[in-house]
Amino acid sequence: MTGHEPAEEPAPKYVGEHVRQAIATDPRTTEQGIGVRVVGDQIFLSGEVGSTDRRDAIGQVAAEVAPDHRICNEVAVTSAGDQHTTERLS
Repeated sequence: MTGHEPAEEPAPKYVGEHVRQAIATDPRTTEQGIGVRVVGDQIFLSGEVGSTDRRDAIGQVAAEVAPDHRICNEVAVTSAGDQHTTERLS
């Protein structure tokens, strides 16, 4: 090895786990339930959060951790009102 060879790309599962751990532990996000899938040079993020600010922060953290990947932030924003249902009793 001459030291001029390009660095070997980490396996997708390691990149995905690194991004998942960063999203779970970064103080801007602290989200445990975000799905991370690596396909080639793309990282797909999925799950649900309560605000657009949180969704954007998740995308930002992923981009910082994996700058050589394209981030596809598919995280949905659900408001607290979306989770309440009213049951009508007769």
